[in-house]
Amino acid sequence: MIDRTGTIRLSSRTAAVLLGAAAALAVLPGCLPETALLFDKAAVQEIKKIVVLPLSDAPGPQAVGSGKSARGAVIEELVAMGKFQVVSVSDEDLKKTLDELGFRADECYDPAVCAEVGRKCGADAVVCGELTGFGTRQESSTNTVLFVSGGGTHTDHRVGVSLRMTRAKDGAIIYVSHADGFSQEGYSQAATQACKNAFGSLHNLLGTGG
Repeated sequence: MIDRTGTIRLSSRTAAVLLGAAAALAVLPGCLPETALLFDKAAVQEIKKIVVLPLSDAPGPQAVGSGKSARGAVIEELVAMGKFQVVSVSDEDLKKTLDELGFRADECYDPAVCAEVGRKCGADAVVCGELTGFGTRQESSTNTVLFVSGGGTHTDHRVGVSLRMTRAKDGAIIYVSHADGFSQEGYSQAATQACKNAFGSLHNLLGTGG
């Protein structure tokens, strides 16, 4: 209802229903893009060239090589925005660059290492990260049509990503986001959805319709 001041006031029952609906939407897989944990909007808007480093694999023997696949999804998502030039560097060339600089691949999460690699590659920023999840889940559903019940079981593939953007000139971290992606079509599609969700705040800033 609306009080004398024009303020809309909800009954406790209505408020509880709305809060419950919001919570339900928040946990739907792939439903909403993630809000960045850290986001320097002014710094990100200055970035023109980006290099994407190999992502660390998710834990577990089933996830070996998952970081390499997810790196491709990160690159595709950045290119799709149409706002950045993604520096094309193969895995072999990145390894060579790291060797020349005296770094190991597992040191790429260090902002100082990212910055130096970025400068070496001629990029303004570096995106690195890791897979935080890689697996499947099965869900059963039941439908009733004209009093006849039926249903089935489907398998969701889940990929979780943690991404970070570091400015090359000074090693400042300017974007951090974690997100999950789900797909019944396989891990590749789940990784694509996870990256899209992780870059949700960036899409909003750039107006690229993530």
